[in-house]
Amino acid sequence: MAPATGEDEVQALERSLPGFSVRQALARLYGDVALYRKLLASFVENHAATVDRLRELHARGEDEELYLVAHSLKGEAGNFGIDAIRDAADAV
Repeated sequence: MAPATGEDEVQALERSLPGFSVRQALARLYGDVALYRKLLASFVENHAATVDRLRELHARGEDEELYLVAHSLKGEAGNFGIDAIRDAADAV
């Protein structure tokens, strides 16, 4: 069996991450698939409680902080090609 090429890795990511703009994100990272995987894992870890945080801020009427958290989430998600989260954060 031949070793996987960079294109094979990109296609595998696209299959495993439907709805993500994998190629756009990789372009920002100069094609570094390992770095992309690492950053995605970090994103998941860092934002595990973000939805709860947004709900809490909304319930308390802390609109400025709510905006800042949503804006940060939108930027990070956009950079990683996570379009659905980017769009949802933008709607907030």
